[in-house]
Amino acid sequence: MKKLLAIIVLSLCLITPSQGDDITDFQIEGMSLYESALNYFSEEKIKKSIRKNSYPNSDGKFYDAQLVLNSFETYKDVQVVFMKNDKKYMIYAISGGLFFDNMAQCLTKQKKIDKDLKKIFTNANRREGKKRLHEADKTKRSWVKQVNYYFRTGTIDLVCYDWNDDFSKDKYILVSIDSPEFDEWLQTAN
Repeated sequence: MKKLLAIIVLSLCLITPSQGDDITDFQIEGMSLYESALNYFSEEKIKKSIRKNSYPNSDGKFYDAQLVLNSFETYKDVQVVFMKNDKKYMIYAISGGLFFDNMAQCLTKQKKIDKDLKKIFTNANRREGKKRLHEADKTKRSWVKQVNYYFRTGTIDLVCYDWNDDFSKDKYILVSIDSPEFDEWLQTAN
């Protein structure tokens, strides 16, 4: 009987919990994928916050709204992505932005968030990119550094932006949760 109990206890200790397979419970400012943004914002606020040409040269299947609320606890602003003609404003991607005085502060915050995500999503496929030029800045003086977590149910991205001061003075991090539908569309949108 003692051997049987020892085997059961050992087998329970060796089981690895299946974490990191589903990001739909992961939230930014209390919001997660596949929820209606109407749970958080009025339709009027969403319509006023829609960004024109947020994805130029695309088929227009998705669009986004840049929302700023004083009640946000962590982020200065939130960008929410919707599918065209969806009157429920279902969230297919959501990003939170934090701004910094310099890139070192941004990278420090990115490392902290990354460390926390590593603990939560132990089975995620994680990829850390090297600091690279940002293709949107034709002067080749803007930089980006990103960390990506890939899941069956979407991606989480941590991206620090260091814009050339002539282009924009902003230094910021975007923490994004993207659905598989939005990720797939982004690959072919431009």
